[in-house]
Amino acid sequence: MVTYTAKLFSTLNYVFVDINDCAKTPCLHGGTCHDGLNKYTCTCLRGYAGTRCETRTTVPETPKINLISEKTVIEGTPVLKIACFAEGIPAPVVTWEEIDAKFQPNVRQIGHFLVIENVTMSDKGYYTCTAKNRVGTDIKAVSVIVTSQTTRPYVAPVISAPSTLIVKYYTDARLICNVTGYPTPSVRWEYNQDRNIRGVKISGGVMLISNVTSEATGLYTCIATNDIGSSRANIMLEATYDSPTLLTSPLVYSGNAGISHNFTCSATGHPVPIITWTFSSFSHHIDTLPPHKIHSNGDVIELVGMQESGILTCTATNEFGMDTAKATVVVHHISCGQFIRKKMCKMTDYHHA
Repeated sequence: MVTYTAKLFSTLNYVFVDINDCAKTPCLHGGTCHDGLNKYTCTCLRGYAGTRCETRTTVPETPKINLISEKTVIEGTPVLKIACFAEGIPAPVVTWEEIDAKFQPNVRQIGHFLVIENVTMSDKGYYTCTAKNRVGTDIKAVSVIVTSQTTRPYVAPVISAPSTLIVKYYTDARLICNVTGYPTPSVRWEYNQDRNIRGVKISGGVMLISNVTSEATGLYTCIATNDIGSSRANIMLEATYDSPTLLTSPLVYSGNAGISHNFTCSATGHPVPIITWTFSSFSHHIDTLPPHKIHSNGDVIELVGMQESGILTCTATNEFGMDTAKATVVVHHISCGQFIRKKMCKMTDYHHA
């Protein structure tokens, strides 16, 4: 087989989202499509070439057989089929034979398949597949092993898996398919009916998806297969989030100038909200925060040596929403004058509505 690459356009001025370039089946004449980043490659069957396997080659090629080396089957199996795939130019003729013996009455060749009906212990042995054309010949053998029904019974795969898995945004998702069966089934995964799953870790019936976002949600399918049959289970992955909700809001404050005071604002949400503070002065019509210190990851703000009255606003924000709370801050300035026999102080309120 020869692999050709078809590159899709790209530009330095734009960033394109990768799509499944094999969705429209661009490879012709039985070629296999491999999806890449903004491109695809076609692996052509022997006898075809070109970017999309569109050209038929005429250079003669000797036959090449693709055949399993061993097949185990239980005595009494109704039908056993073994395929012998052969490539070559011109197309080779495929012939099945049993080594040192003639076919039993229940054994025959159908196309490129060896077919054994109602398998018995006498059907065990080696069978050869011969592919021949005018250029050459290829021969391969397969060993058919027949096991007695008194041995451990073969069991088709059975899958136990949740139908839905719900996780929070930016956390990890572990999709688990518990698979039983004998012989031990092999497991593969699909995502939205696509076998090419990127950015995940797979170990048999367990798939780990890190840092889940909406791009990773959808239908995942685990497929278990052994010599008896196959089974599949679907798991719908969903990601949830929580917009911010304030738990603690800053309280109204009234006090003398020059005093420092802490204001608290805490919130819940997922992803964790970010707390920001703003201040709107009554007297100077400015929105700049007065001298302050931030504590506890932004949940607490300390207004240092307060001189301005105004509205202090706390805002909790994440990518899914926001919540706000306001507190009125009233700062009193005291002017003192000395009189002949005593001091008197007059309190002046700088609060302007």
